[in-house]
Amino acid sequence: MSLAKQIKERLSLRDAARLCGIELPERDKVKFRSPFRPDQTPSCTVFRDRITDWSTGEKIDAIELYALARQVTTKQAIGELARHLGLHGDRSAEPIRRLPQLDKGTKADANAMIANRGFSVEGIRLARDRGLLRFGKVCGFRSWVVIDVSGKLAQARRVDGELYPAFGDLGARKSHTLAGSKQNWPLGALEAEKFQHILFVEGAPDLVAAHCFIAWAGRQHDTCAVAILGAGNRMPEHILTVFEGKRVRIFPHTDEAGKRALWRWMGQLIGAGAKVDAFNFRGLTKPDGSPVEDLNDLLQAPGHLAAWKEVCFP
Repeated sequence: MSLAKQIKERLSLRDAARLCGIELPERDKVKFRSPFRPDQTPSCTVFRDRITDWSTGEKIDAIELYALARQVTTKQAIGELARHLGLHGDRSAEPIRRLPQLDKGTKADANAMIANRGFSVEGIRLARDRGLLRFGKVCGFRSWVVIDVSGKLAQARRVDGELYPAFGDLGARKSHTLAGSKQNWPLGALEAEKFQHILFVEGAPDLVAAHCFIAWAGRQHDTCAVAILGAGNRMPEHILTVFEGKRVRIFPHTDEAGKRALWRWMGQLIGAGAKVDAFNFRGLTKPDGSPVEDLNDLLQAPGHLAAWKEVCFP
């Protein structure tokens, strides 16, 4: 199979558009203005994973969209996308082959997440719109799922906040990582390319919490979130180039594993050319008086407005 075909199988037109910061209609056959030329009257539609420009007759697939948006040749676009997607003969970089049917969630899903985790509607919506939050049935239960454009890692938690029951060799657990996931993949890394500021967090709840802070601060235009799902993970070397020149703020968990992870990730990010600092939760408490241990905890500590303002970069 050609490299271009592998890319198209993994990267949809809308995924490529999100990667380049281009907004396309969510539904096919809805007319919109061309993102690549002056277009006073909407003359483009999406159908079968291609843009058709009815004024010029041009048809644009995911690779061509990337090439036009980045102003590179098709060959360069294929090379860059292959590198970003890990398509260089490394089978460990392949996406998850079997995903459940996922959707963008309902009002009831959002309300349950808000009740269980203290998330905001705006934060849930932002994570969803950036393609990092989806919903579906996992292990027989309605679940919220963190995933990204790469399709390499997906982790689910029950919408009702309960544990997944024990099954086979798996014990009862609060999260379920889908089979075939690459545990060391930094979720949201490819989406982060177009942003200058990155909130770097550990775990799925902190990924959604970060979007709540970004929405609260009104920083959707320049700030994104990237998550590692497990303190023991080390990021793949090939993805580190996306952090070059970025400002990255790490939000480590306060346990010993989180402290070790902080230094590991900081070393990788600095080595990649990022400007890195870390958030300190010391002295912060939740409403019940217990210490704040992570970013999701901080979201539930409304008395610490000064700390909230320090989450995003000034």
